[in-house]
Amino acid sequence: MSCELSSSKHERNSAMSHNALAKELIREYGMGVRGKEYALEYGARLLFMKRVPIDLFGHDCYAYIAIDFERQIDEQERYYRKAVANRRKKKKGNEAEEDETDENDKGYFVLISSEMLDTSEVMPLYYMRQTIEQTFDFAKNDVALVPIRTHTDDTFRGHLMLSFMATILLIIVKRVLKTRKKTSELPAIQALIAMRYIKCDVFPRSIVTSEPSKYANLIINELKLSVPGVINL
Repeated sequence: MSCELSSSKHERNSAMSHNALAKELIREYGMGVRGKEYALEYGARLLFMKRVPIDLFGHDCYAYIAIDFERQIDEQERYYRKAVANRRKKKKGNEAEEDETDENDKGYFVLISSEMLDTSEVMPLYYMRQTIEQTFDFAKNDVALVPIRTHTDDTFRGHLMLSFMATILLIIVKRVLKTRKKTSELPAIQALIAMRYIKCDVFPRSIVTSEPSKYANLIINELKLSVPGVINL
């Protein structure tokens, strides 16, 4: 199968949905992807990936047509089991819900980039991009990264630095909480708010901390933190 595309034939309609575009590319170039020359490993996953140059809305791009080996087997098994179940229903005179999908599309996914990459680089870059997007989403929604009400470059840079430091801290707290059975479902924000309410009274020779709340005590005990009742100066 040729991988070359002529721009006159393969310019995509700008109104075409992502799913429709993926299905078109799979129909046209998906045959033969599951071959040893396209096999690669990403962690524990066995994938097959083929790079195809395409004209996308007038721009030169590359489609990376891929199959997840285990996912394809699982999806095809569900598809055929449903077909068998539908035949049984029809024999009994019951109404069967037909699967409108194509069994040949199972396990496929398509990634598109303006860069010509080696197929072994695609998945690491894709998940790096996903991690960056999730981090920015976390920073915007949980750390109040925006709106940025600053008037100088120095203030802007300072705001970004503090926001990303807070984001990293929240991500670390979230991951640590998940490793503990009793705090695995506790949101990081709620944990920090609970700890925030531990106050103290400052005296000339000592600092006396307040009694932690139930949530704060849970976090202190599970994460093995040290919160002394009295700190001598």
